[in-house]
Amino acid sequence: MQLDFDAMITAHRKWKDRIRESIVTGTTIDWQTVAPDDRCDLGKWIRAHQAVLGANPEFQFLMEQHRRFHLVAADTIKAAAGLPQDKALAMLEIGTPYNTASAACVSAIVALRRKVAAEV
Repeated sequence: MQLDFDAMITAHRKWKDRIRESIVTGTTIDWQTVAPDDRCDLGKWIRAHQAVLGANPEFQFLMEQHRRFHLVAADTIKAAAGLPQDKALAMLEIGTPYNTASAACVSAIVALRRKVAAEV
């Protein structure tokens, strides 16, 4: 299974849009389905390649940041559900745990992409 790095970056950035939309429209995202890091395409790819790439520092960093992103996203969804809209939306802004975890996950994807490109 080949990893489309750009698609994974786009998919993780779209989480912010989904969460923002759920806050604005009042729809619910089940935080319990977001918390596991092995259900999305990137998580499946990580699990499938863990035996081969597990010793690679960039791969380990990606695993860690991806896991953290899912936990923080789930926590954000759960916490935002009980807040007024303006406060819930503020949880997605720069400097928040969500924004930091999202940026770290994207940075980890980029670092692994650079590592893979350098080895080709």
